[in-house]
Amino acid sequence: MVAGIIEVEDVGEEGVRRRAAIEVEEEAGFTVDASRVMILGAGTFPSPGAMAEKFWLAAVEVDPKSVTSPSGDGSPMEEGATVEWLDLEDAIAACVRGDIEDAKTELALRRLADRLR
Repeated sequence: MVAGIIEVEDVGEEGVRRRAAIEVEEEAGFTVDASRVMILGAGTFPSPGAMAEKFWLAAVEVDPKSVTSPSGDGSPMEEGATVEWLDLEDAIAACVRGDIEDAKTELALRRLADRLR
């Protein structure tokens, strides 16, 4: 799961798709066309009233053979990142077990599972 911050120029769904494509390249090393990015439902606040951060969840299919070195954005948060592949149901189970301790990741995985059904 990659993540990023919506910038001022990232307006509407087109902006969210474009930002998602940028983050996929920076953090995971895949070049994707923003038009292929699927928005996974409405944006959501992780802690309404306490945080102004809003999550926009999206997904895009990539070819594992097309990976390159992630370009990064120069921030320490992206140093040493690795790509790990899990089946969708295994990834959700890892969240439930606590192996993946990230609410946005679990929510995105569950929304993706709903979309694919």
